[in-house]
Amino acid sequence: MTTEEHVDARTGSSQNPERPESSPPEVEAHRHVHPLIRFAVERRVTMFMATLGVLVLGWLSLTRLPLEFLPLFQSSNISVRVPYQSSSPEEVARSIVWPLEDSLGTINGVRLLRSRASGNSASVDIEFQDGTDMELAAVDVRDRIDRVRNELPSDVEQVYVRRFESTDIPVLRSSLSATWTQDELNDFVEDVLLPRIERLEGVAQAEVWGMLSRELRIELLPDRMAAHGVDIRELRQVLQSNHVNVSGGYLREGSRRLLVRTVGEFRTPDEIRRLPIRGDGLRVADIADVKFGYP
Repeated sequence: MTTEEHVDARTGSSQNPERPESSPPEVEAHRHVHPLIRFAVERRVTMFMATLGVLVLGWLSLTRLPLEFLPLFQSSNISVRVPYQSSSPEEVARSIVWPLEDSLGTINGVRLLRSRASGNSASVDIEFQDGTDMELAAVDVRDRIDRVRNELPSDVEQVYVRRFESTDIPVLRSSLSATWTQDELNDFVEDVLLPRIERLEGVAQAEVWGMLSRELRIELLPDRMAAHGVDIRELRQVLQSNHVNVSGGYLREGSRRLLVRTVGEFRTPDEIRRLPIRGDGLRVADIADVKFGYP
């Protein structure tokens, strides 16, 4: 055994006095510190300024960015709806749907055309290709409808054109009930509640659904109609021909020009009840019950 080596009798291990000592734990831990943490500790002023900048930008974004319920997006579909009561699906398809399809199908950018016909209405859904300017497409749809408007039945009152946007989704819905009569509730909603909501800042439109309204009903009596030999078409023609306002032109009186207009629209249910159907004295009240009220 040389003099340069010492043996521990209890452990049997040998130690070399010339071997370098191991590094302290603090030094080893310092070697494995993450660079970002080291940068934050060594550059305290820089980190303070960066943190302050993030806080300032966050405060500005919180106070100045607009708050929206949904992001603004537009659909590539346009819907055309035509109400037409008291008819059959075959008649609606022949007199309304087919003329609209022939006219709307020639618009540039149309990808798909779907139509439906029922006994109460007709609808045509138009799907355009991606990238189509929907503002111009809506103008084209209205222009094509105006071109065939004279081909539609004369008793079609309105044609609705609707283009969906995210702003059409309501942001708030609420229900209303009261112990009042239906007339009092209708007057309160239409004259008080609805105008006040529409005057609120940021409100673009407010609508009411489900509220009952008065309507005129003519309930036919089949037995009396059969006894007098009157059918529904004859009664309908009589009502339509007498419920009109006709312009009679104008008259000149010196330097003044007076407009002449014949008012023939029904104003009360009694006027309908007393309306003659034929020259033999038969009236609407003899074959039908005329009522004006809530359904």
